[in-house]
Amino acid sequence: MKKKGPAILIISLIIFLVFVVGTRYGQKVEKTNKVIDYLISLPPSPTVQPTQAPVEFEKYSNKSCGISFLYLSGFKPTQESSDSASIGDINRSVSFLCNPAEDKNYNIIRYLNDPQTATAEVTLENKKMVVKSIAAGAGNIYLFSLKNPLNGKVVFFGVSDSLYPLFEKSLEFMK
Repeated sequence: MKKKGPAILIISLIIFLVFVVGTRYGQKVEKTNKVIDYLISLPPSPTVQPTQAPVEFEKYSNKSCGISFLYLSGFKPTQESSDSASIGDINRSVSFLCNPAEDKNYNIIRYLNDPQTATAEVTLENKKMVVKSIAAGAGNIYLFSLKNPLNGKVVFFGVSDSLYPLFEKSLEFMK
């Protein structure tokens, strides 16, 4: 008959080994949980925001048409005459024309008269008005005409949709 002593000893050692390994594993998991809890409790560090230069504006006036409005100071007049101008950059611009000569083919007037040009609705001086809208670059250009109430001249405008809010707020009529 075989002795039961060595078998009991081996089983006891295996049980003891499983207990020690389980305890060590539990301690490791507990330590990891404490580190995670600590990291979660830290408030996030403030991110440094880049300093932006303030936006500056310049006023454009045209005595012949009797209008003035603000535009971004980085813009420059690209085309300018006594009765028309285009001010802006590659993607955005404000253009106007008054007293058009009948023999010239102006794009603003051509698009305004084209029934297939898309329309949009904008607000000017708290009044809603329908304008023509053409796709150009990254946005649209709103085309419309207004009569200067002080001198009676009709002024045709082409304004990029991203510049329209500034144009709407700053447009003034002069004699």
